[in-house]
Amino acid sequence: MQYTIQEQFNILMKDSFVYRNKIVVSFVIISLAVLSIGVIWPKQYKAESLIYVDNRNVITPLMQGAAVSGESQDIARNAKEIILGSNIINKVLEYGGWLDKDSTPVEREKIIEEIKKKTTIKKVGDSLIRIEFTDKDPVRAYRTTKNMAQNFVDVGKSNKIQESRSAYDFIEKQAAEYLEKLTSVDKKIKDFLSENPDARPGTQEKVTQRISALKLKYEDTTLSLREAEIKKSSIEKQLSGEAAMTISQSREGNYRNRITEMENQLETLLLTYTDTYPDVVRIKRQIKDLKSNLQEEIRVRDEAIVRSKKEGTTYLDASIATNPMYQELRSGLSTTETELATLQTRLVEMKAMLESEYDRMRRIQEGDAMMQTLTRDYEVNQGIYQDLLKRRENARISRSLDTQQKGATFNILEPAQLPIRPFGLSFIHFFVLGGVLGIIIPIGVVFFLSQIDGKIRSARYLVEELKIPVLAEVPHYWKENEKLDLEKNIRVLSFSLIFVILIYALVGGLKFMGKI
Repeated sequence: MQYTIQEQFNILMKDSFVYRNKIVVSFVIISLAVLSIGVIWPKQYKAESLIYVDNRNVITPLMQGAAVSGESQDIARNAKEIILGSNIINKVLEYGGWLDKDSTPVEREKIIEEIKKKTTIKKVGDSLIRIEFTDKDPVRAYRTTKNMAQNFVDVGKSNKIQESRSAYDFIEKQAAEYLEKLTSVDKKIKDFLSENPDARPGTQEKVTQRISALKLKYEDTTLSLREAEIKKSSIEKQLSGEAAMTISQSREGNYRNRITEMENQLETLLLTYTDTYPDVVRIKRQIKDLKSNLQEEIRVRDEAIVRSKKEGTTYLDASIATNPMYQELRSGLSTTETELATLQTRLVEMKAMLESEYDRMRRIQEGDAMMQTLTRDYEVNQGIYQDLLKRRENARISRSLDTQQKGATFNILEPAQLPIRPFGLSFIHFFVLGGVLGIIIPIGVVFFLSQIDGKIRSARYLVEELKIPVLAEVPHYWKENEKLDLEKNIRVLSFSLIFVILIYALVGGLKFMGKI
């Protein structure tokens, strides 16, 4: 059933009055129980320290751009394992006041487990670590936190120094290896140049120029050779007797000229004399003899020509052989043949020289490819070596800074402080909480019971919900004996409440004075 807030409040007041004894008893029990817990509740003190951690790997910036390094160890992420490891935890036990002289190994392990449970390590950002430790002894909490922070920083600095030394040694070793490679390549270049003089710079250009010059000379010589061959062919034709001038100077030509002269004389005489004139007869006889000799000469010449053609020789008669023109042609032919032989020999030599230069060019190109490979290896190794020298110097500076602890790698930004106030719930919390819970819990139980008992507690509900008319409400009538009992009951309950208040005041005063 639904009641208004005022009706629920009135019902709660009536039920609380009805259950007043139980409510007061519950208040006394709950408040005193919570107060007792507050008295014996152990105080917890928390000490904390903030540490700056440079979690960068030393080798990463030193070798940046030269090599791909693996993922560095994140010491900030592994801080809990480092701090709670056996190395640091044993020092904490020794200097934190945890162990007695008679502590057994079992007790030691229990104390270590207790320390681990009370220790909280948080990563604040990328480079900050907060160490928190809670204990009932503020001095021990302070000393434990301080030892944890200092030992962690010492371990971090030690690891950083070792890492810097390892980085320097690594780069030093790499520099030595590349220096050895550089020396080896340099020796190979010197040996190659000494064994292959043609591989020196500028040789290829000289050989190219020489090949071009030889080609030009070869072409000029070939052209001169063709000209000499044509000249020889022409002279040979002239010497073979085919020229008209040579024929005209032969014996046949002489016969024909004499015959022509005598025929001219005969014609002149016949103009004056008859055929019987002695001179006419004589000239005719001479003409006949000359013609006969001419025919004989032609026959002999033809036979000689046929015979020379069969034998492959040149036909020469006495007049041709003794002719100055023929002698000049023979001299020119001899000179031309000598020149032709010289040009042919020169062509052979120049061809051999060209082949030699081509072979040299091939050797130069092969040597140039080898030289380029060696030079490239030398330049690459030299570049890496020079870069390693710079990085080695940076590594040396980094090692010196870490060794002298000049770099801000591991620092305690906020050192541990001695905690003054306890951490968590204190006596004042239980002091206030006891009274509040002593009131809220019993009244809450009464309110819950009133909601589930199903009784009709309002006349309005009868009228509005059940449609039953209500004439009047009759209150409870108290008898004389009931009034007396009620007064006694209220006095007892009041004394109980006063008793609880006095207990609270007494315990609070003693707690404030530090006597309990």
